[in-house]
Amino acid sequence: AMAQVCQFDALLGDLPAADLPALANAELPEDLRVLSVAVADAEFNVMVTKWKRYVYRVPGGSPPSSLAKSEPKWPPDVVEMRAAAARLLGEHDFAGFQSR
Repeated sequence: AMAQVCQFDALLGDLPAADLPALANAELPEDLRVLSVAVADAEFNVMVTKWKRYVYRVPGGSPPSSLAKSEPKWPPDVVEMRAAAARLLGEHDFAGFQSR
């Protein structure tokens, strides 16, 4: 996933918020990066934001994302894709992903 937002409370003391990405990235796995940090109002709640957007990408000959752990299979196997899509059919509870 790209462009994810996380929220946490921190007592920074004299530490500038701008120093947090480098500190966090030193402890995170290589495929997970903190790009920026912003101090938000106390009322901010990431779970009720209204700007969620989902984008699904199928590679089409362009270089894979730097986040890709391996080269995508190309051309895609349509039979495999249909079998995978069939597992998504049915009723699913996505309530945990919706804004409240």
